[in-house]
Amino acid sequence: SKEANRGIIRDMLSKYVQSHPTALFNLVKASDQLWDLVRSQEYQQRPLRTCEKCGEPSANSLCMACRLQHEFKSLTNLNLSSQWLTEP
Repeated sequence: SKEANRGIIRDMLSKYVQSHPTALFNLVKASDQLWDLVRSQEYQQRPLRTCEKCGEPSANSLCMACRLQHEFKSLTNLNLSSQWLTEP
């Protein structure tokens, strides 16, 4: 389910932030910068699509949650994952 995917990403991010405390700050900072860009109207609006995997609204073929999930899975498949990906 699409809600379950978001929960998985939220849990992974939470574990990541435990070992990389500045990650959440950087994510919020990037979000603020994006909102500033949108508010300045320099951002050219693109048509809204739906994610091919979960069906949620997205500007791209995959929403950010599904893209992150794919990237995390790629890391574990390459055996490059950190301890935070494998510990409960």
